[in-house]
Amino acid sequence: MSILTIQTGINMLPWKIPQRAQQIIMDNYLSKKNQFANIKTSATIFSEHFSRLFMILKERKNLKIIVFTSIFQIPRSKTGIKVFKTLIENYEIHFALENLILSNPKKLDAIIEELMISRKIPTIKTYNIDKLYKLSKFK
Repeated sequence: MSILTIQTGINMLPWKIPQRAQQIIMDNYLSKKNQFANIKTSATIFSEHFSRLFMILKERKNLKIIVFTSIFQIPRSKTGIKVFKTLIENYEIHFALENLILSNPKKLDAIIEELMISRKIPTIKTYNIDKLYKLSKFK
């Protein structure tokens, strides 16, 4: 059973994770399961639709597992989500940070629904300790 790890761009709000760190996270996740990636790739250009990933999948028919760093790598656009959903039909999808394995389209739909909600919540752009204190202070 072949495993592929895929790095995307660093912006996966609420985090920014450099590609090298993404690979370390995925390698650590797999090593805890006594597994290793047969193929490691990057999809930074046009990662919203994973064109490089689909090119690899077309060439490598023996791939069964695709590992991502986080659920926050799931595309934002409706077309990107539609493309991403096609993966679940043929592959087992793992998300290392969340320690989550998906092989069921209904579970993926629930994750996407949660992502849509979380992506509407504003993120803190600067980490000013006074502002953070005020946010956490009870009124």
